[in-house]
Amino acid sequence: MANSTKILFATIGAAFVLFGVGIYIGRTSGGSAQTVPPNFRASNAVNPPNVNNLSTENVQHAIDQMMSEFKYKIGGTVTVVGVRETGGGNAIADVQFINFTDNYNDWGSVPFTGTGQAELVHYTDGRTVLTTLIWNHFRRRIRGQYPL
Repeated sequence: MANSTKILFATIGAAFVLFGVGIYIGRTSGGSAQTVPPNFRASNAVNPPNVNNLSTENVQHAIDQMMSEFKYKIGGTVTVVGVRETGGGNAIADVQFINFTDNYNDWGSVPFTGTGQAELVHYTDGRTVLTTLIWNHFRRRIRGQYPL
């Protein structure tokens, strides 16, 4: 019990009453004890992640930074169409590639025009980063850590 906190709660109709320190999320039957990890912060559960940084402009900036460091890019444009939240501050950005050309492998440098995706991850320390950019029907991808 030294490494965890016990939270006691009781069911009153459909509502839950919380006794102790912390917060209970979910449902249980009757009065019982819920063990919460010592690193649990009630503020994480009460205040959702800041998704304001998931703006199209912020994601575009991170993709531009990723593309500037991608040494295999020959030409073309990569533009964020929109950002879809997937929960917990994570998101997928829909991306439009126009005449995007790279020499990433030995198949040659054929321009690609079409859609792709960017994966965005929100970490518990508050950072949201672009981790993966995927394009073309071969599902080529770049991985990295580009903060929003």
